[in-house]
Amino acid sequence: LPWNEIGRPRILEIAVHDTGIGMTSETMESVYDRFHGPAVDGTPTPTPGGVHLGLNISRTLVEAQGGWLDIESRLGIGTTVTVRVPQDRRTLTALNRLGQVDRLLRQCIEARRPVVVYALGKFSDDDWDDISASWKEDAVINSAQENTRGAFHVWTLTNELAVAVHMEPGGYEVDQVFAPNFVVCEDNAFVFPSYSVGAADAPAEARATAQLLGIAIARMTRARDLMARATIEAMDSGIGYITDDLHVDK
Repeated sequence: LPWNEIGRPRILEIAVHDTGIGMTSETMESVYDRFHGPAVDGTPTPTPGGVHLGLNISRTLVEAQGGWLDIESRLGIGTTVTVRVPQDRRTLTALNRLGQVDRLLRQCIEARRPVVVYALGKFSDDDWDDISASWKEDAVINSAQENTRGAFHVWTLTNELAVAVHMEPGGYEVDQVFAPNFVVCEDNAFVFPSYSVGAADAPAEARATAQLLGIAIARMTRARDLMARATIEAMDSGIGYITDDLHVDK
């Protein structure tokens, strides 16, 4: 993911490694299942010696803190269990919302439903609520529900960056979603009065969430930079004229 724009996450990582007998791939498939012990002949079996809830409970606790648990194991070599959890609220919020974006995109792509991903970069003092009030399309903002109700979903990742997912057969033109007043900088890169937009089409341009966000954010950044450069050039031109006038008056 383009973390330079999103803000690099602060993640606490704890890894525990052993040099035991390791696990087979068959065991790994059910390693989080309750009431199943290690596979003896390649098939996980219920074991009367214990309920084997440890990893199931551990994963639940880690995920409740917005983190995730990974296990890597090689038979005869050993096992590594890694826990990763967010270190601050900003990281937790960003990862949760990116997770919602990912789940929604996966649902759409698996259902072969065309979808457009937008990256919105704000460069004004307006807040996201004020900006969204000007949009032509009603948006579901920062939804935590894992569903596709509503065609237009928006998640704010930072004070300056938001990600939107629009689900509509055939797609929508950007002025039908946001507002009619925009400047086209390049293909799928737009500038509005207080924010810039980059768009990426799925699955035409990419299928993976990280790739789609990377494309959309790159286009948004390009539009923002072009607008900033044009503004500076206009200001420099104006200052030059003022300076010349003052010099003539003297």
